[in-house]
Amino acid sequence: MSKAVESVRLIAVQFSFSNPRAIPSTIRRLNAETAAESARRRLKNEHGDGYVILKPTENCSLAKLPGELSTAGYTLVDAFYQERLKSGRLYHMVRFLFSREKPAIYDSTNMQRALNEIDFKDMCNSALWRAQVFSNLFYGHEKMPTGERVVNIALVARQPLFRPDGTPVMVWQKGEDGERIGDSPRPLSAEYYLRIKEVVADVALTATESAD
Repeated sequence: MSKAVESVRLIAVQFSFSNPRAIPSTIRRLNAETAAESARRRLKNEHGDGYVILKPTENCSLAKLPGELSTAGYTLVDAFYQERLKSGRLYHMVRFLFSREKPAIYDSTNMQRALNEIDFKDMCNSALWRAQVFSNLFYGHEKMPTGERVVNIALVARQPLFRPDGTPVMVWQKGEDGERIGDSPRPLSAEYYLRIKEVVADVALTATESAD
């Protein structure tokens, strides 16, 4: 379930969820989205110029994502949180932006970036998600396409792997008929792993059934 992407300038990883306890405490916060802003965002998405790289994939682990982004040469350049609207209901959105360019928004100490990198790894390792990936045109300073792409990783349907006390979430294994299998529940585990691999001078994204 993969497709190579050409000249990827940026990779955006966006988490959308309902539980406010999952919001990283150190992340930069934007003003809450207004109804007008929500409508403009939906209109832009509906008339976008992108294509799907990865169709919605349930029970996807992101455990390999931080390391593979780094290996592919991508550095965290921005991170922020915003309360958003969908069909009149509030939800929480956290976005991390990675680039092969030198980071610009962080100060010389990179302390904030270090904190946001920890936030990102925690969000990747603490839950499973439904993942969908898109490729869109990258627009330069004059709002003209440069021939490069932006990969957007959209993550919804959060399934925490751990309870608030730190113990693993346990689930019963079930057969095709819905009946329980085994003598006891097991820790919640991934069906797929979101992976980023280098392809010649660029990258490809895939969801695999193995973390190897």
